[in-house]
Amino acid sequence: MLVSMTGYCSLNEQLQLSACGAVGVTMELKTLNGRFLEVVAKLPSGLSRLEIPLSNILQEKLLRGRVYFNMRFADSSRTLTTMVPSWSTIDNYVQASKDIKKKYHFEQDLTLVDLMRLPDVFAAQEGGISAEDEKSILALIAKAADALMRMRKEEGLRLEQDFVKIFAMCATKINDIEQASHQVVEQYKAELHQALAANQHPDKPDAHVEELQVALRKIDIHEEITRFKSHLASIDPILKSSQFEKGKKLDFILQELLRETNTMMAKSPSYQVSTAGIDIKVELEKAREQIQNIV
Repeated sequence: MLVSMTGYCSLNEQLQLSACGAVGVTMELKTLNGRFLEVVAKLPSGLSRLEIPLSNILQEKLLRGRVYFNMRFADSSRTLTTMVPSWSTIDNYVQASKDIKKKYHFEQDLTLVDLMRLPDVFAAQEGGISAEDEKSILALIAKAADALMRMRKEEGLRLEQDFVKIFAMCATKINDIEQASHQVVEQYKAELHQALAANQHPDKPDAHVEELQVALRKIDIHEEITRFKSHLASIDPILKSSQFEKGKKLDFILQELLRETNTMMAKSPSYQVSTAGIDIKVELEKAREQIQNIV
């Protein structure tokens, strides 16, 4: 089973929080391609302490990818943050106003209205959440991650079906290459036998014979074909494995398949080999584009 790295899910639930009672919560999870797990979380004010346990849950369930998490209360006015007086700042303002009044002999006193208009008179204080509240929120995050994982698996199944078709095409084309290469090798062998028969000095082959011998060794792509088939055969067990993380393995195998294909096309003078090699490269490039989206 393959698991895609892209996915989206949205979850709406009611939570009972000790700090603010019943509250509607919306959670959104979106994941994109990424070499590692990277979490960008946006939490309501007062829940910043949950960023680390949230990341741990997403790491365990989503494994890899760039993850965007957004949690908000259904009531935008609902908050776990309270405003409290900043006493030290207020003391400084009051003392400064007394000093000004004394120096310049002002009659007015600093009023509450005047004081509230001054900056930094109030400070935001995050309300504490209980251990039960934390468990409830993290359980909901885990539920959202599970829903996203189901969607990623469904997308992975569609990708796997495409890969099966692509690799089946590659298997057909490598058989065509093997057949065409065999014909070319046999043709060169026949020419070499004719040249050897026509050579009047068997102990000292002429230049044409040597050229044919060098060419025969160069155009032999039997090892490349064998390695290509071996790499191709290793894909099916990976696809059928119950292990989730397969993207990096498949990407490495595709690199090896492309390398063997390029080598075969460079060594063989056969038009049929070149044509089939191009077809294989087209299919492998299709697969590589999609492999980047696999966990």
